[in-house]
Amino acid sequence: MKLVITQMPQWLIKNLLLLAILSSMGCRSEAIQADNLKKAFLKTPWKEAIQVELAVSKSDQAKGLSGKKKGSLKFHQGMLFLYKEDGPKSFWMPDTYFDLDIIFLDKDLKILNIQRKVPHHPGRDEPPAIARTPAIMSRHILELAADSKISKKLRVGQQLKWASPTPILEIISKTHHGQ
Repeated sequence: MKLVITQMPQWLIKNLLLLAILSSMGCRSEAIQADNLKKAFLKTPWKEAIQVELAVSKSDQAKGLSGKKKGSLKFHQGMLFLYKEDGPKSFWMPDTYFDLDIIFLDKDLKILNIQRKVPHHPGRDEPPAIARTPAIMSRHILELAADSKISKKLRVGQQLKWASPTPILEIISKTHHGQ
């Protein structure tokens, strides 16, 4: 093998190495892009960051925070459900292990309604009844742990800011295109 490499012209060796490096960077770039479709950051009116897991696909939205154990969601973390259009949204809490604040947002991330301390319901069997929110006309939904310091400060009418490099509409488009 050494004989073959030493007999290759130096320019070919350099180009092959460069190609290998660029290929690995492309894979890394694709991984970073895919990660940008799964996680994002919001900023509160007082500039505190909320790290959100994005639920854009129907399967991610159906799963939501189901199965997450108490304490797995830190005070600055949540889940943001992104939708293409406004409509009446109602959420329920099957297979959850901690109470949630469910925050209904418009297309510009303005807070329209907050349902506080929606009771958790481990499992999917009823009775007892699984908690459901009323249907609220909105575009997106943010879920935070009910005991989150950030959630306790949020109020109807406040404006959250998108603080991630990939725009919301691009994430929705790419995610739904891939389904």
